[in-house]
Amino acid sequence: MKLKYTIAALAATTLGASAAQYITSYSTVTGADDNNQAGPNFGQSITVNVGADTADASIASTVYIEELSFQYSSSASGGAPDGVYIHVYDAFAVDGSAVPTTIGNLVAVSSTTVDMSALVGNEQLTWTFDGTDAIAKGTEYTYVLATDTVAATVGNSANLSSAGFELDTGNPYSGGRTYRANGTTSDWDMPFELKTNDTIAVPEPSSTALLGLGGLALILRRRK
Repeated sequence: MKLKYTIAALAATTLGASAAQYITSYSTVTGADDNNQAGPNFGQSITVNVGADTADASIASTVYIEELSFQYSSSASGGAPDGVYIHVYDAFAVDGSAVPTTIGNLVAVSSTTVDMSALVGNEQLTWTFDGTDAIAKGTEYTYVLATDTVAATVGNSANLSSAGFELDTGNPYSGGRTYRANGTTSDWDMPFELKTNDTIAVPEPSSTALLGLGGLALILRRRK
């Protein structure tokens, strides 16, 4: 009898989790040439709950990063690294020479890279995350390009990279700003789409099944 109830509990744990995805965005991230400046840029700061999800009061205080998309420049200008990660920092600033003067804690690193060496312009560039990196609703985080997974610091930021992205002038997105890498600190914004989830990612079905089988084997061993 105990075995039956234990298996039921394992099933409930695996299947009982519910999740809600939220999208924070500004403008389109592919296909449209807005004829504005292209950078180069380190990246963009973004605040969950400022953007397409603003009216959704149900967003949890903590969410988990799933995916980020930027739009490559229409002119394919501003640099094109072969493969770059996205680093997420809880603080970031540059001076008028585009030298990082503030680099906070490394909160997350994308689990995928994007090869930008053969792009022709206007492509949607998408990085995915493993779904376990927590960020706070209503807090501004900066999403910047990097050539590896090592945390950058003010004194050691050579691994931070830049590239050309579409930009809109002024301050059209109130939840963040672009960090440009050409010595300009104008408060412009890059088109982006950030997807987050209010539930931490669970293992894929194969991993979940292995965990369940391991637990079952342990139970059977104890009964002998």
